[in-house]
Amino acid sequence: MILRRLVCAALLFLWITIGQASALADGCPQNGDWINTDRPTQTNSSSVVPEGSVQAESGVNWSVGQGSTVLDGPEMRLRLGVARCLEVLFDVPNYSYSLNGPAGSGFSDSVLSIRYQVAAVPDPFQLSTTAGLGFPTGGKDVAGEGWNPYFQLPWLAALTQQSSPECFH
Repeated sequence: MILRRLVCAALLFLWITIGQASALADGCPQNGDWINTDRPTQTNSSSVVPEGSVQAESGVNWSVGQGSTVLDGPEMRLRLGVARCLEVLFDVPNYSYSLNGPAGSGFSDSVLSIRYQVAAVPDPFQLSTTAGLGFPTGGKDVAGEGWNPYFQLPWLAALTQQSSPECFH
């Protein structure tokens, strides 16, 4: 059952990526454009970084829930624009420390992903496909066991038409 879902997700990712390869990439960022950060634990951007760009994002997360308070960091994501509308992402393992409650402490997994921004989407929408694989490098209390594949369709729908702030040009 899990293998069937993985195969379907991989086929969908390939269909979207290859099927859009001939579309004009007008919606993809270019060097000099405003960059939208992922904030790794908060959201996944539907926009890629421009081709030839490298972006490093880092932060610390403090979460409270399910009877536990957890502090983890540094959460670090490296993003590399490898082609027009295409980026490679690498999530560096971070350390989670349970301040109280039943949550475990330890390192997270390393994650390698690829994201393609679908260019043939009408304004004001933005869509990308992301597929990744978590490598079993972290502690079992935090990251679980084994390899962790994932597939996402991050999207954005602008509520208003506004230009990027002048300080980002």
